[in-house]
Amino acid sequence: MKALVDASVVLAALIKQHPANAAARAWLKNSEPVLCPIVELAWIRVASKTYGASIEDAVNHLRRFPWAGWVPCDLSVSDGLIAPTPDKTTDWYLADLAKKHGMKWATLDKRANHPNAELV
Repeated sequence: MKALVDASVVLAALIKQHPANAAARAWLKNSEPVLCPIVELAWIRVASKTYGASIEDAVNHLRRFPWAGWVPCDLSVSDGLIAPTPDKTTDWYLADLAKKHGMKWATLDKRANHPNAELV
């Protein structure tokens, strides 16, 4: 099943020392992960800022990983569900974007609380 993955899933899958690495990799074996620009940028930011990767290395990791596809951010924020808090606006946008493209939004966030979220 195709699913738009959250940056948390990308981080867990690509960072071996991440506490959820095994769970993310197990989920990926039975899924078809899809990316969008927001998730790619989040990965690059966190991989470089938090884990010390160069931006070039972070981009190269994305290129080598076997993603099943990519979707553009082609949904207006005003066309999706209204996020319950400011901290959830990006998460809810990603969940709505996934729904628009016939997918679930895969996340490690147990508090995602969006009807289109799939917990990894």
